[in-house]
Amino acid sequence: MLRPWPFAADALAVSVEAVELHQLRFRDDAALAGALCAAPVRILRWELRRQE
Repeated sequence: MLRPWPFAADALAVSVEAVELHQLRFRDDAALAGALCAAPVRILRWELRRQE
């Protein structure tokens, strides 16, 4: 909950690109970079609304 509501509009959509990795550790930065490139990209979206 945002109080006070800082936006002029009554609603605001926020989205980010995310990748989900199931492996917790990688042998080096290159292995992590490869896993990030190979993972599917998902869009996570939230809609924030002014509460009355």
